[in-house]
This record gives sequence, C-alpha cells and structure tokens, in this order.
Amino acid sequence: MDTDKARRFRRFSRSLIAAQAVLLKHGDAMTRQVGQSSARWRVLLRISEGDQTVAVIARSSQLTRQAVQRVANELVAEGCLAFSPDDADKRMQRVSLTAKGNKVLAQLERNFAAWANRTVELFPLEKLEKLARQLDAVTEVLAADLARGVTVEQDND
Repeated sequence: MDTDKARRFRRFSRSLIAAQAVLLKHGDAMTRQVGQSSARWRVLLRISEGDQTVAVIARSSQLTRQAVQRVANELVAEGCLAFSPDDADKRMQRVSLTAKGNKVLAQLERNFAAWANRTVELFPLEKLEKLARQLDAVTEVLAADLARGVTVEQDND
C-alpha cells in the first residue's frame, strides 16, 4: 500500500541519495587532480585530526574497516601515511600523516575551499546550514530506529 507519507519520504530519499552521489562524484573529480579519491581524502582528514587507528577512522567516516585498511595501506605505500604501534593495545596500529601526507592534504583542502566558496555563491550559506541541521535531525531519527531494531512495522494479523 502506497501512502502519501510513503511517497513523500520516497521523494526525500531519492533526492538525498542523488545529492550524495553527485557530491561524491564532485569530490572524486576534485581529488583526482591530486592523484587521490574522496575516500582517501576522508581518511587523510580524519588522521589529521589526531593520530588514529583504522577502526576509529572507520567508525567516524562511515567507511568499512576493510575499506579504511585498504586505503591506509595504499597511502602508506605512497609515503603519505605511516603505521606505528599503539602503546595501549599492541594488536592495533596507529596511523599518522607523513610530511608528504600533510602536503597532499593541504592541496586537497585548498581545492575543497575553492569548491566550497564557489558552491556557497550558488547556494547561500544560511540555507546550507539550515539544511545540514535538518539532515542531522533526520539522521538521528533513522539511527535511533536502527538502534532499536525498528525498520518496518509488524502486521498483527
């Protein structure tokens, strides 16, 4: 049964997914100029916020642990990251930026700033901030449903 509420939520879902897809494609195009990808950029940025482990980066970036490990390994091979033992847990390794990694991230951030400034000229900052707050609220509602195991209503028939 298709209700008006379901149709409206479907339209919202499609718009959100389409926006995410274009945002990621735009990010990949921007990062490609520096020989990177959006996923690599997210990992570099998370690490720049403080030495991290792969698991912590995965949790904070909505990437799988395996994806973060693969990206981290590639960035280590390129000389952008370095692994070091985690003093608190010898089974874990911390990941940190190297001088080359800092240079790559700085270029990515300069590209991002130019992209952001251009986008804000087309879509006012106040509207972006309001939309971000609204999306945060939707995210909280959906995350709470998942945490409770609620994904569909059960028929009582």
